[in-house]
Amino acid sequence: MQNRVLLVEDDDELRELLAQYLTTQGFSVREAANGHDGLALALAHDCDIVVLDIMLPDINGLDVLRELRAETHLPVILLTARGDETDRIVGFEVGADDYIPKPCNPRELVARLQALLAHAGSVVRKTDLMQWALGRRLEAYDRTLDMHISNLRKKLGNDDPPRIETVRGLGYSYRVPAQ
Repeated sequence: MQNRVLLVEDDDELRELLAQYLTTQGFSVREAANGHDGLALALAHDCDIVVLDIMLPDINGLDVLRELRAETHLPVILLTARGDETDRIVGFEVGADDYIPKPCNPRELVARLQALLAHAGSVVRKTDLMQWALGRRLEAYDRTLDMHISNLRKKLGNDDPPRIETVRGLGYSYRVPAQ
C-alpha cells in the first residue's frame, strides 16, 4: 500500500513540483493550497504524514500544527522558508516531527518522509542508534543514549503504551499511535 502524503503549500509551482516528484517515488499525494483545507484533509484521516508550510495565506502553519496536535499524532514535517534556529525550535515545541528549510532537495524530503514512515514498528539496535545519532560507538555504562530517549519520551507525551518502547537486550522500537 502506498504511503499517503498531504502536501500543504501555497506556492502552486512548488506544490505541483513536489507532488509530481513524490508520486514518482511511490507516494500517494493529496494537496492543499491553504491551512484551512490542509487541516480539514489531515483531520479527515486522509493521509499518513503531512508536509506543512508555515507561511500560508489564511492561517499560519504553526496554528495548523497546534490544531492537529490537539486531535492527532499524525507525523508532520515543516517545510518552510523560515529556517533560522528560533523558527526551528518553535516548530519542534509546537509538535513538528521534522523541519526542512526551503529550498530543499526533493530527494532529502523523500528520505525524511521514509525515515518517519518506514522504521515505525521495527527494532533499532542501541549500537546502531548510537552511531547514527551521536556519531560514536556505544560504550559500557554509557547512559547518553538512554537520556536522549528519556527526553524524547517526555516531549512525545505520556501515551499508553509509550510511542518509544524499549526492547530489552536489543534497542528501541517506535510505535505509530492510532489515529
